[in-house]
Amino acid sequence: MRKTLCFVSLLSAYLVLAASAGSAALPPELPEWAVGLPSAQESLPGSGTQGDSLLHAPIPPSLALAQHLMRIGDFEAAALECQRFLFLFPDSPLAYLGWSILGRSLSLQGDVQAACSAWQHAWRVATDAPDKNEAAFQRALLYLANKEPSRASLVMLDLESSVTDSEMKCRMNFLAGLSAVELSQWSEARRRFSTAFKEPDSHADGQLAAQLDRLLLDASTTSRRSPTTARWLSTFVPGSGQIYAGDHWNGVNALLINGLGVWLLANSLKGREWDEVGLNLTFFLGRYYLGNRYQAGVRAENGNLRREERIRRDAWQLARSAVRE
Repeated sequence: MRKTLCFVSLLSAYLVLAASAGSAALPPELPEWAVGLPSAQESLPGSGTQGDSLLHAPIPPSLALAQHLMRIGDFEAAALECQRFLFLFPDSPLAYLGWSILGRSLSLQGDVQAACSAWQHAWRVATDAPDKNEAAFQRALLYLANKEPSRASLVMLDLESSVTDSEMKCRMNFLAGLSAVELSQWSEARRRFSTAFKEPDSHADGQLAAQLDRLLLDASTTSRRSPTTARWLSTFVPGSGQIYAGDHWNGVNALLINGLGVWLLANSLKGREWDEVGLNLTFFLGRYYLGNRYQAGVRAENGNLRREERIRRDAWQLARSAVRE
């Protein structure tokens, strides 16, 4: 049987990591339970009225072949068989099965946009709530894999009101937590993970879940360095904005260079050497003083981005480990 952790949510960790490396393709080497594919012995998708009514329905040869092709890893041929069936029988009671297999085969080929479209069609033709919820969840998962966490979050919000079973609540909140992490919404991520791990079907590692909670709590209570504040600090005391941003080396460097410029400018004014005054104003003011202001803001923003990226990486790792059996 398929394992029942936060399950497909674990896949999303791999998906975003793969996407961050420059590809949104779904890794075909992942185990079947992580991808969320039904195994060869499982019933048709659906656990509500629609799924129950299909348990004894004969599977058309094209869909049976598509299922076989999925099992042996020929995802392109499986997609073609599903498309053939859906073209010939668009109103079939088995249309949900056709669209769901098509969505999975396209995702495993790395065609995220087409897979999202297939799952949207699956959602439309599904007649029972569990199938609709699964189709929406798979679409949100693909949005997250495609670096669209905002769209994934919106799907999760729509899904939240219709989910009743514990397993889907766990998966939904876990995926919503991952989406919030990608959006740097640390408090929301903490709330979502906490809700997911409280579900009886989560099987989460309590110690790792607590570490994740502490990480997100620290992230939510630590304020970002303001680029505007950094620029104003360096306006009055060159280098202080860089020090505020955490770049102490460049802060001291800016302070010394600008201090030298002020000293040279003062000597030129004292000696009424107007040509050197103009040179010092042009060279030091234009290059080092204004550059010091600009760099203070850049350093503050880059420091924020590095910190958020580090938190995201650690949160992903802890979340993946917390739900791994």
